[in-house]
Amino acid sequence: MLDRLARGDLLRIRVTIPEGTTLWRTAGLLARSLELDSAAIVGLGSDSAFLAELGKPCLEGYLFPETYFFPWGIDEREAVRTAVAQFDRQTEGLWAGERTLGLSPHEIVILASIIESETPLAGERGLVASVYANRLRQKMRLDADPTVIYGLGGLDRPLSRRDLRKDTPYNTYLHAGLPPTPINSPGLASIKAALAPDTSDYLFFVADNAGGHFFSKTNAEHERARRRIRQERGR
Repeated sequence: MLDRLARGDLLRIRVTIPEGTTLWRTAGLLARSLELDSAAIVGLGSDSAFLAELGKPCLEGYLFPETYFFPWGIDEREAVRTAVAQFDRQTEGLWAGERTLGLSPHEIVILASIIESETPLAGERGLVASVYANRLRQKMRLDADPTVIYGLGGLDRPLSRRDLRKDTPYNTYLHAGLPPTPINSPGLASIKAALAPDTSDYLFFVADNAGGHFFSKTNAEHERARRRIRQERGR
């Protein structure tokens, strides 16, 4: 009992980090549940010594989405260490095999975070991954709306054409390749989809009116799908 008292192991607080949660929203969840400083948690993402200790290039993408039972009294650093350690446990052994286009583990996590943002459907993750893998292979820009939203601080409204012209490192309509960091914490299914995308010739997809996406091989086919979906929404 004395040992548990010393470790603060008498009261545990349940905190769930959903898949696709950004660093700043994760910080808010931890702060509200554990009475921590959310700004301090976000600040750890730019603490080079702390990141070196964790062996991570950044915190975004590495606070694994999971339900945790944190001991009451835990501090910001230990809470972050716990979530990053869970990422390492869940992904242990994934990096030894062949990776999409020879991407590094960090690049796989970046790609997985985009996949996580694009679809909630388990059956679509592999296809979404194939679209981005095909675009990277052909040196096409990714044109991924979620990366633009992230670069603008997390918009809570639809993107406008003006937004797509705003130059941030995360605007994949303007900059080729992957963005510089993940844009959220992807779940294990999205990481696995990024590691092993479906085989397809698709280069485009657009959200349909049923919660999924319509996939296209050519821009002409893509534009026809977009027009049809807009017409359906107008009915």
